[in-house]
Amino acid sequence: GGINPAPQEQTIYYYPDENDEEEEENDDDDEPTYEELQQADAANYYYNEQTDGSYMIYAYNQELGLDDITIPSEIDGHKITGIAADAFCECKNLKKVTVPEGITSFGYRAFVDCTSLESISLPSTLKELGNNSFQGCTSLKSIELPYGVTSIPLFSFSGCSSLTEVSIPNSVEDIGWFSFNDCTSLKEIVLPDSVKKVDADAFSGCTSLTNITISSSMERVVQYYSYDCPNLKNITIPESVDFIPEEAFENCSPDLTIKCKKGSYAETYAKEHNINYEYY
Repeated sequence: GGINPAPQEQTIYYYPDENDEEEEENDDDDEPTYEELQQADAANYYYNEQTDGSYMIYAYNQELGLDDITIPSEIDGHKITGIAADAFCECKNLKKVTVPEGITSFGYRAFVDCTSLESISLPSTLKELGNNSFQGCTSLKSIELPYGVTSIPLFSFSGCSSLTEVSIPNSVEDIGWFSFNDCTSLKEIVLPDSVKKVDADAFSGCTSLTNITISSSMERVVQYYSYDCPNLKNITIPESVDFIPEEAFENCSPDLTIKCKKGSYAETYAKEHNINYEYY
């Protein structure tokens, strides 16, 4: 993502190279400060113009080695409205990213394998995440998705092994396959009432997960819902759920307790599968 060449006809902003023929003789006093490099950072984005005149960033130049960036909200008077597929793929130096207001979408693998990324601030304008958006961001500690995001697509945060906190807004309706797979530091998931669908293996391999609260809008718990979560102790299942497959909680803790309403399907399932249950 950070090394894709730009089309020849495209205007590219760049920071002067140390080999420029007209560069004046350097001394220590002339070296740019880190802050100056950050200010010149708009020079390091490659972009495409969209039909509405806005720009979409499709690559980032990593040569300056910055670890803290604020993506520009506009370049040359054109608003930035999206981040394309692989735009920041494998940007290994990045530790902190601020995404400005106005950006509405991330493409497939937008920040995949940014292994040093610890935090990212997302704008309230964000509506769409691409598949695998943050897959393999092994240093990412927390994520707060803004209200307006309606889907967490497949593999979005898969392999984010340092992720301890996830805030899912009450606008998300579906959570895709393996979206939080192998988030081995995640301890709790609370699904807001807007969530109607969770695909298989969404939380599989979350070995530290101890509590899940299922949305009151859900009617079905899918296969391998929380497969291989050996520390899962509590799962709250609402009355709305009328189907739970055999393998939903396979390889979970033997101390798992289903919290349910008296007379609910979840109670019946717990009794049939010798799972502890309690009423809420």
